[in-house]
Amino acid sequence: MTDSQETTVTQLLTDDEHQAVQMLGEVADLLGRIIGDHVTRRADIAEAVHHVHNLQRMVLAQAAARAYPAQYRLLGDIPHPDGAISDG
Repeated sequence: MTDSQETTVTQLLTDDEHQAVQMLGEVADLLGRIIGDHVTRRADIAEAVHHVHNLQRMVLAQAAARAYPAQYRLLGDIPHPDGAISDG
């Protein structure tokens, strides 16, 4: 784990995770500017934001995976048949 990936209980997310969530928010803003002003604008924005929010949730779930390692896995970890989670 690199310095930017280390976290404490009070921090919950790493610096990289915070940055990823913030950057995804910026992507949502950019998509809002890219999507045209046509009849499908609202639906297209809703679809784009839905996908961005799902990516943000994946990153935010890292905190839950660290807090409850027996129940949730970190992105990139391998779940084992016995339920234990390992980092590969």
